Amino acid sequence: MKKQTLTHAPPPFTGTEVYTLPNGLTVILKEDHTAPVVSLHIWARCGAIDENPRIYGISHGLEHMVFKGTTTRPTGEITRLIESNGGLMNAATQLETTHYYIDIPSYGADTAIDILADTILNPTFPQDELERERLVILEEIHRRDDSPDATLWDEFSATVFKNTPYGIKVIGNEKTVSAMSREDLFTYFRTHYVPSKLNVVVVGDINKTKMLKRISTLFAPLKEKTPPPTPIVDLSAIKPGRVSLKKPIQLAYVAMGLATIGLGHEDVIALDMLADVLGGGNSSRLYQKLRETDKSVLSLSCDYLGFQQKGLFAFFAETRPDKLETAVKSLEVELAALPQNPIRPDELKRAKARVKSDWLYGAETPHGQASSLGSLSVLGQIHHISTYLKRVDALSVDDLMAAYASHIAGKKFSLATVEPKS
Repeated sequence: MKKQTLTHAPPPFTGTEVYTLPNGLTVILKEDHTAPVVSLHIWARCGAIDENPRIYGISHGLEHMVFKGTTTRPTGEITRLIESNGGLMNAATQLETTHYYIDIPSYGADTAIDILADTILNPTFPQDELERERLVILEEIHRRDDSPDATLWDEFSATVFKNTPYGIKVIGNEKTVSAMSREDLFTYFRTHYVPSKLNVVVVGDINKTKMLKRISTLFAPLKEKTPPPTPIVDLSAIKPGRVSLKKPIQLAYVAMGLATIGLGHEDVIALDMLADVLGGGNSSRLYQKLRETDKSVLSLSCDYLGFQQKGLFAFFAETRPDKLETAVKSLEVELAALPQNPIRPDELKRAKARVKSDWLYGAETPHGQASSLGSLSVLGQIHHISTYLKRVDALSVDDLMAAYASHIAGKKFSLATVEPKS
């Protein structure tokens, strides 16, 4: 069994231990007795990008079905056990990951890890539960279609990442969800839920030695096998585009941005900070310019969203329909003028404080710590836990301007809008 200790990670991650079991499963443990609670997670390195067009949405379908019963625990038993121990469970699906967790008082931690292991080793995906959850997912799809923010994201990402695995809807569509079968779930699950693609993360009021022994025993029957290769996201043939949808709404919603570097690139921290300088909060440069001075938008934000292979640098705004084109033009002009009006030291100082506080607030709880550890580790980026804050402190104005010049300047942006019908 291989072991790594994050001795140089900042609090509260200092001393986190990372193990690789003989079958290839990664186990991450952080013992913290601050409060008598434990957060237990399983992260799978598979998501929407691993699906083919016939089964779009199946990763999200598994999210709905994994807790519905096992060969030893019938439908409803898992929920009863967790709630009777004062816990809660949930799951989430993204483009590259699927995530299951149980948050529970520490006296229920052994029960929780037993259940998580059981759901991964012995799921049954009951047909009657599949039919119920199918209706739930279809309703989610309908509600999403009625949401201008959700529709904006779907159309924007489909434009930026056109005809690539990053451009599909995580939730799937009516046709694929309606056709999803129990056999499809089992096939996809057995193909992708293999030890080398799974991380088990436990943070909180535990004895890490005992927990490691328990996890090793519980997951020992999970045999390693070679998973299918991760689909390659090739953006070389994609050209920036514009898409506009009409909805029965009163305001206009705008997304503008471009595909860029992924989480493994050395400039990822600088792009993250650049996004905060430009649109991270009410004191940011573009919020002040477009919202407070020009009044061309009602709200505005800028984000760098990092994925394993690629990333997205984007602006999101809400505006009045008659101000939409003005807002878009103002964004383009302000970005193009950045070399003539470079980032100021005071802007960088503010952004550093904001980014570091977001990082620290996100690690206040065992759940937040487990989420950070699991999401970064499963994508091969756990080193960010130890280096992120140091790299933020080390950034200079020149670093941000160099990242702008390399990844933003002179590039064409894709644009998506959701506008009122009339």
